[in-house]
Amino acid sequence: MKTRVFYNEKMKKWFEGVEDQGVIYPEVDPFHTVFRFADNVYSLYEENVTGGSAMWMHLIDGPEKALLVDTGAGIGDLKGLVRKLIGDKELYVVNTHEHWDHVFGNYQFDRVWCHPYAVPWITDNYMRPDVWDRFLDENGRGLKRDFVREDFIKFRNYALFVCGEGDSFDLGDGYTLEVIYTPGHASGGISVLDPQSRILFTGGMHSDNTVISGVNKYYPNECTIDAFLRGLERLESGYSGRFDRIFAGHEIVPLDASYIRDEIQACRDVLADHGCYEASWDTGNGLMYRHMVGEAGIRFTDRSFGE
Repeated sequence: MKTRVFYNEKMKKWFEGVEDQGVIYPEVDPFHTVFRFADNVYSLYEENVTGGSAMWMHLIDGPEKALLVDTGAGIGDLKGLVRKLIGDKELYVVNTHEHWDHVFGNYQFDRVWCHPYAVPWITDNYMRPDVWDRFLDENGRGLKRDFVREDFIKFRNYALFVCGEGDSFDLGDGYTLEVIYTPGHASGGISVLDPQSRILFTGGMHSDNTVISGVNKYYPNECTIDAFLRGLERLESGYSGRFDRIFAGHEIVPLDASYIRDEIQACRDVLADHGCYEASWDTGNGLMYRHMVGEAGIRFTDRSFGE
């Protein structure tokens, strides 16, 4: 995948400033670039196979065990790369939510944790060997990016375990990560708090413009602006003094913790006035709207307000 695609000029300029810090291990996995934005965290950058916004996975290297936040689209030898970075440590794999670009790499691992609300979407839609066909032409080459079918991992079943608000993962020697339920972008959305490093890992919840589609046939009321606001307010009231940085699954890493306050205000603005937005465009499935507060913003549709 040769040409990098950026969501906007701000992301492009930021990435160009840090790109030389990244390391690729082509003998193991040429599809991921490894960055170190924190002492014990490997941030793995993956170009989006659809040509859209790139994906971040974050590998937290604890004293005795490690935890991988999200698994990307399933291209390249992610498991081999993780093993090169952490050796033979026991590994937890956690999905921050159920969207394909965060879970298609699950097939490389035996066990994966996610929120209970993410389980039906993953099992009903993604537990099958043809999940990558949507990205390939009739010759097995990428529709949008430079890759072939063989670059994807082999499909195999794996075990899903659930985690939610109040659960934790012990990485040894008292190094504990906490799970926080943060819906809105997805019904099964969670964030992982590392209070030792004062980092919040959020998946798709915090990026330059978080999408709140309002679409989920299993738990539709957890994919609304109101649900997103509830999660943000939970972070602000219960956890804000315990992290300084946000490591999201897309766009710029890290974000300052103050980003959450701006997202809260953006949600409140739109809930108070559904016509509060600065831009709109036709997605082919209806209009998408964007409202910004400071550097934070949300993208939403007419369905994002729930029933």
